[in-house]
Amino acid sequence: MELRRADGGVIAVEVVGEPDAPAVLFCHGLADSRLAAHGFAGAAHALGLRLIAPDRPGIGGTDARRLPRVVDWAAEATVVLDALGVGSVALLGVSGGGAFAAACASELPDRVRSLLLIAPLGPPTWPTRGMAAGQRASLQVARHAPAFGGWFLGRWPRWRAGRQGCSFAWQPVRCPPATGVPSPSRTRARPS
Repeated sequence: MELRRADGGVIAVEVVGEPDAPAVLFCHGLADSRLAAHGFAGAAHALGLRLIAPDRPGIGGTDARRLPRVVDWAAEATVVLDALGVGSVALLGVSGGGAFAAACASELPDRVRSLLLIAPLGPPTWPTRGMAAGQRASLQVARHAPAFGGWFLGRWPRWRAGRQGCSFAWQPVRCPPATGVPSPSRTRARPS
């Protein structure tokens, strides 16, 4: 669905799980989008939760808009929560979304029931030694050219999967079997 900010800008949002259930605001990772919420849909249904996943500015279907500070994301999250009639919310931040979830917890203490961070990404000044080459490159690009970094990060998973022989569709990604894996094929969630 698309929601509108007061300035007319679009915020793209996915909602999965149980309608009218307790809300969880999902803050997606750095090279991901709202569509990652579909990977949590089964758990949301099983736990009786409604997972609300907005794209951050310039990602997926959300209009580009500069957020000078991470805490400025809390205002965007408030627009989403208000539009969906959500009072209190649990926060889930994955990878690069961890800082945005933490910012919401800090800025919206009266609305936040809980905060869960899964492998949150630290500050860009942390050492990158030991990271995969593509992750290091993505962070370097994002650090030195933020506008290009968003563009690059949005295309990196698709480019990498193409080089590995994966095909993209709006369904699961089908990849050729890895060397040494006895299974004839494997399926994994489509990167967004």
